[in-house]
Parts: sequence; structure tokens; C-alpha cells
Amino acid sequence: MMRVATWNLNHRAAARQVPLWISAELTALAADALVITEYVPGRDDPPLGARLIDGGAASVSVSDDRGSGDNRILIATKHPHRRGPIAQ
Repeated sequence: MMRVATWNLNHRAAARQVPLWISAELTALAADALVITEYVPGRDDPPLGARLIDGGAASVSVSDDRGSGDNRILIATKHPHRRGPIAQ
């Protein structure tokens, strides 16, 4: 069985810091695949992806910026994955 979890950060196309408690909760879910929507990277130290890797993710990828700070999708998986295109 594969466990998949999603979380909408509700960044609304603005770079906001992702609180540490969120990455702790995401790690605690122990999902095989984690999909974060409405993610805008930029103000986290360390970045959310690095925190998820520290929490056990093998791979993290983020969709491309389409300009003007658009919301992105972050995918973290327990097993290595290759980043591919995300259809519009």
C-alpha cells in the first residue's frame, strides 16, 4: 500500500516563510509521497525541501516558476524520483 498526503500552504503567490512546525507535521505523516500545493519558495531557512530531506525524504522536486512568483507544487518522496513536467 502506498501512502500519499497533500497539504495546501495557501501562499497565494507570495513568498512566505513555512513555519518549522509544518515541516515537522509533514514528516510525522510518514507518507510515501507528499504533495505540497500553493508553495512559493524563497523565505525559508533552511528551505522546506531541505527540512523534508532531513526528515527522511529521498527526493524533493519543485515545479517551475512561470513568472511573477506563481504558486508551485513541491513533491517529496520516500524513494528517489525523477522530476518531470507538470501539465498545465
